[in-house]
Amino acid sequence: MCTSPLPLPIKRFAVIAALVSLTACSAPRHRRDDAYDPTGRQPEPVLIIYHVKLGAATELEGLVKHAWEVYENEHMVMSHPHVCLRVKEDDHNIRLVEVFSWVSHFATEHPPAPVREIWNQMQLLCQERHGNLAMEVPTGEMLVP
Repeated sequence: MCTSPLPLPIKRFAVIAALVSLTACSAPRHRRDDAYDPTGRQPEPVLIIYHVKLGAATELEGLVKHAWEVYENEHMVMSHPHVCLRVKEDDHNIRLVEVFSWVSHFATEHPPAPVREIWNQMQLLCQERHGNLAMEVPTGEMLVP
């Protein structure tokens, strides 16, 4: 039986391989495991339409801005693009339209408590109108980044 020592380059390779495998096993995934997308974390573009209650536009606009900060802190959204528009529906009503991408389809599956609280507040500032939900959230495909 041969017990000769391994050449130095092979020893280095073995040590590096062992360290890499240990590091790979302990590498952190996304900050929130419930937002982890096993299909590769493809961003999910959304268009949120807020049908604003009369007199609630300023408050909702502030809440949308605050929500964005929370989403970013929770690593739920892609930072760009993000657009929010105020659209006049008729002589009395307006809607806010927000366009952005969640980091993945799973980003909103189990939202943290602060996000759920913001969504509840937003719902109170919106109303069903013309047969539409108070807040509509269709998903789509981003054509222009």
